[in-house]
Amino acid sequence: ILFFMRIKESKVIPPASPGPSFAGSFSLFRKDPRFKQFCIAYFICGFGNLMSGPVITLFQVDDLKITPEWIGWISSIGTLTAALTYYYWGKVVDSKGPIYCTLLAMLGWGLAVGSYSLVHSLYGLIPIALINGVSGSAGDVGILNALVQFGRKEEVARYASLHYALLGIRGIIAPLLGGLLAEALPFDRTVNYRIIFRLSAGLVMLGCFLMWRAMKQKAVDS
Repeated sequence: ILFFMRIKESKVIPPASPGPSFAGSFSLFRKDPRFKQFCIAYFICGFGNLMSGPVITLFQVDDLKITPEWIGWISSIGTLTAALTYYYWGKVVDSKGPIYCTLLAMLGWGLAVGSYSLVHSLYGLIPIALINGVSGSAGDVGILNALVQFGRKEEVARYASLHYALLGIRGIIAPLLGGLLAEALPFDRTVNYRIIFRLSAGLVMLGCFLMWRAMKQKAVDS
């Protein structure tokens, strides 16, 4: 106690200011129009991709009669492909930029979702798993680096929080909508599934077009 009593306080540290509110994070859209375009494009793409999620499982089990064991093997193919391609996408980000990498991931997701409407056997799922694996790693690398590129060092957390908040919103709504559409469409079950796959692919490709515009706008601004 006597030892610490000899220490003199050199300066008074002011209390930390409160961080930005969740509602205030949306002001980034007004402040950074390119980030707004990026989020809209990725939201539409992700919405279409997630809308097909529950339908893919129903399609594999009900129509293709695939066992859980084979579903696990196919998922492993995608996971292994993703692990092997992370390094490559890092080089793409270094040379072409994160938005370009994200756009390629979105194109892959659109191709994969649309391809489900053409599959009639187990073997057709293998190239889709490969595409999803490559696209998944591209999306992970592209999105992470895009968020760092958009915001200054002290603002990256706000950019990331807003992006993941939107991801959570579409993650709740899109799969629910896909499942409801699978039951509501007045056609045969298989036809309903294929319609949803094509609708989902259309939304993904719309997101790709908007992302391409955002990338071009970035090039013009720079």
